[in-house]
Amino acid sequence: MSRSAAKWGTRPPTRAMWAKSPDSSFSSAALPGRRRDGLSRYIHAVSLNQGRVVRLRAWSAVAVVSAAGALVTATGAYAGPQAMQRPAPANTPTLPNVVIIWTDDQAPSLTQNMKTVEAQFMAKGVTFTNAHSTTPTCCPSRASLLTGGLSQTTGIWSNWLPDGGWGLFHDLGWEDRTIVQQFDAAGYHTAYVGKYLNGYGLAATRTSVTGDRDYVPPGWDSWHAFAKPSPGVDGRHQGYYDYWLMDREGQGEEPTYSYFGTSSADYSTDVLSARAVEVVETTPSDKPLFMISTVFAPHKPYTVPLRHSNTWNRVKVTLPEGIGDTTGKPSWVQDRQKIGPADAKYLIKQQSLTLLSADEGIADLLDALEATGRLSNTLIVFASDNGLTLGQFNLLGAKNFPYASPIPLVMRWDDAPAGSVLAQPGTSDERLVALPDIAATALDAASLEPTSPIDGQSLLNGNKSRRSLILSAAANRPADEGNAVMPPYCARRTKSWLYVRYSTGFEELYAVRIDPGLLVNVADVKARAKTVRLQRKATQKACSPAPPGFSWQAAG
Repeated sequence: MSRSAAKWGTRPPTRAMWAKSPDSSFSSAALPGRRRDGLSRYIHAVSLNQGRVVRLRAWSAVAVVSAAGALVTATGAYAGPQAMQRPAPANTPTLPNVVIIWTDDQAPSLTQNMKTVEAQFMAKGVTFTNAHSTTPTCCPSRASLLTGGLSQTTGIWSNWLPDGGWGLFHDLGWEDRTIVQQFDAAGYHTAYVGKYLNGYGLAATRTSVTGDRDYVPPGWDSWHAFAKPSPGVDGRHQGYYDYWLMDREGQGEEPTYSYFGTSSADYSTDVLSARAVEVVETTPSDKPLFMISTVFAPHKPYTVPLRHSNTWNRVKVTLPEGIGDTTGKPSWVQDRQKIGPADAKYLIKQQSLTLLSADEGIADLLDALEATGRLSNTLIVFASDNGLTLGQFNLLGAKNFPYASPIPLVMRWDDAPAGSVLAQPGTSDERLVALPDIAATALDAASLEPTSPIDGQSLLNGNKSRRSLILSAAANRPADEGNAVMPPYCARRTKSWLYVRYSTGFEELYAVRIDPGLLVNVADVKARAKTVRLQRKATQKACSPAPPGFSWQAAG
């Protein structure tokens, strides 16, 4: 039995099956299996949303699935480029493809419930066990991925003005200097799928910043991002349900907008995963592919799709150290509301259940890469924009604190050059990794030189290693549920130490080799006074410019 048939049972569904039921009467319950391949899952989503998925620029005739297999959707909804025709695998390019898969706010421990990631990435790739988001907040992290720069370089410190957000990223000229520009110039088909920088999804913001509500950042051929078409329409600009997507194929073309509501077929992880599959299937066979695919999961509110709601008791949970323990922590941590193991377990299970759909989408994406002859010559990166606290130190679901977990980071490249780190599948790499290193590695794999200096370092050469990395945050966000606001900080991490300095002057020092859970703050231990002085000096030199609102002048 073929892999596809095994997924479906005795017989996989055909395009003809879909053609017989173009209306909402055709339900996923009729299918022999829970999972659908990327193309069929998208057609199913369209069939359930007829009359609600709209194209705002032009209204078209009612959709049909033709006998030849070309897909045209109702009311002109996005149907994928070139009528969804898969390119032949015979003429795949010699330049490597680069596919970056990002989740949102995921601790590394949650990969234990992602079977595809475990079997197809960790077992066949290299797991980087000491990787960190350098400014652990959504927009700064995504800015670092796109540019290879730290927040000290990009100037993006938060999700919103005045210290961050997409509008500032655009106004500072970064969209003309992202790594996609280099891949585009090198002849790659470039694609972005999912959540972009915070603020982009608002039509009013796109209009005020660029004068064009249909603005798409330069360099992208395929664009499928969370974005509302106008301020007055229903639906949020991102999330699991009740959202809009902006779709565009071809630079210079006009985008279309599709609304997704609250039916099971609207679950954004499934819709975005199908978009990513379509990109792979329709990219011309003679062009290499560069794609960033990023879903909303497992970001709060941790909404679980109906098909996984009955798997609660089968999810593995690994509780972090330090739940409820705030010894040695600053006052804004010690004064927080008490968190217990049950609270942490609930968060971990909810996040894990949202990731099951992401894992299924990754399996579909790998199938598409294999079917198009691209899999072996593709650098595939699995990572998250931020780690997360899972209850330790009474911090439940926090990411901008210096205690946020490392990020999961796995890279697979079956045809990696001999001598490369990635030519050793099934291994772990304990080097210190900063998030901007992902951008540098992608460029290096494609033999592209950065057009401007970047802070990232390629991970392909195992002989190159960071001695330290800087963590920092502006932390200009309101108090959450009555808890105190964390002040800005600068921190420095080495293989042996994590040093943290807040704008109030409070300091922390953790011996991370023997205390990876950051349970014992030794900054006040007399025997560590010299270490504190050395780390403080090194941090002050490297954390420059410092985050907005931070000062080294406060007494320690």
